[in-house]
Amino acid sequence: MSTVCCKVAGIEVHKRILAVVIIDSADATNECASVTFGTTHRDLTELRIFLAEHQVTHAAMESTAQYWRPVWLALEGDFEPVLTQARATRARRGRKPDMEDASGRSQS
Repeated sequence: MSTVCCKVAGIEVHKRILAVVIIDSADATNECASVTFGTTHRDLTELRIFLAEHQVTHAAMESTAQYWRPVWLALEGDFEPVLTQARATRARRGRKPDMEDASGRSQS
């Protein structure tokens, strides 16, 4: 059984920056909001507010290091955080912009 979430945030986690893309599966145009945040406590608070304003329920994070931990702790409780492996979410090899990587889409 698979679960479909209406509004999901994809978060590309780096040491000093978070690339966030919100995708609304109910929107037929597939438009999404994208923004970057820092990783300080204040920035993580702004991220929580941003996700709440967009009525996000789940947040999928991709990180190749331990930088995801503070983001997880900031989102836990109000959102359903999910940690994904970079290898499982990467569409293909090569350098991609963070927003593209966070959304799970690839430009051809």
